[in-house]
Amino acid sequence: MRDKIKQHVHEDNEGVFKWVTNKGIHVPYSTHQVWEDLKPNYPITSWHHVVWFPQANPKHAFIMWLVIRGRLTTQDKLMQCIVDLSAKFPQRNQIWGVINRITLATVYHIWQERNTRIFKGRKRVEMETVKYVVAYIQLKLTTFMVRFSSGIQQALTKWDLELVGNRLKIRNCNS
Repeated sequence: MRDKIKQHVHEDNEGVFKWVTNKGIHVPYSTHQVWEDLKPNYPITSWHHVVWFPQANPKHAFIMWLVIRGRLTTQDKLMQCIVDLSAKFPQRNQIWGVINRITLATVYHIWQERNTRIFKGRKRVEMETVKYVVAYIQLKLTTFMVRFSSGIQQALTKWDLELVGNRLKIRNCNS
């Protein structure tokens, strides 16, 4: 790595160090340019948008990345089903971005439950895990600003939410 960096550094006549890009152009040093020139160039995958998108929760995205790469040791095929479903969602529509985040969160919480069972010897009943994930999703949905539509009406009914102004609120919540 050190030799590779030395190939890119050049001192001009005034004693100022310049970065020589992969295209041979001398530019002022910038961390961004160094990263662009030194990072490995892997082909873009068909699933990158499922994991890496601006509003992704980093820990959820990391777990999903491990799942897709086959590096998360799990004992069931549920993860692959979730990945397959999520990969089919178009990313242009905002609602699909929300669904993508929910998918990442679901994968993360199932993985977390698995680890609790294996490493701590504690086991929740399946419905407890489902209720926990649903409560988490409800809570996350309350952070979104929305406009009323038929799709929002369906979500309100399905997730036991109500619309207050342009914010979602959990029904029957005392707070």
